[in-house]
Amino acid sequence: MLTNFIRDERAAISFDWIVLTAVLVATGMAVVRTVSGGIETVSSDNRPQLRGQIVQQSFGPDSLCSAGIDGLRAREAKRVSNGGSDPVDVDTWMLTNAEALNDGALLRERDRLAALTKGDDTVWVRDHTLQGLLECGMAQRGI
Repeated sequence: MLTNFIRDERAAISFDWIVLTAVLVATGMAVVRTVSGGIETVSSDNRPQLRGQIVQQSFGPDSLCSAGIDGLRAREAKRVSNGGSDPVDVDTWMLTNAEALNDGALLRERDRLAALTKGDDTVWVRDHTLQGLLECGMAQRGI
């Protein structure tokens, strides 16, 4: 039966399609392997640039995190330069405190600080920085 299959000209057409399909599959696999490696490289290269970036629309313009981590750093530096005590290291705080809280605890702490600072928008205080950091942490988590 195999001999008849090989000698039959109709079998040659089937064999051609099998070879063409195999070549297309192999080409597709090579493209996927090449592209996925490039995507991983690009995502790894962008990770440090994107770390700490927050989408402003997460909370809107009235959010303490609307300017992102860079904005909080600047506000905290200004607060300390104006004589504020107990400076907050924004980067360290985000890595240690915000990451240690689960989603519920993050929300509760943000609400607690918001209640403490409610109506006190004239002067930037340490609790504003902490609240902003919590809001940035919420935005990073997609809460």
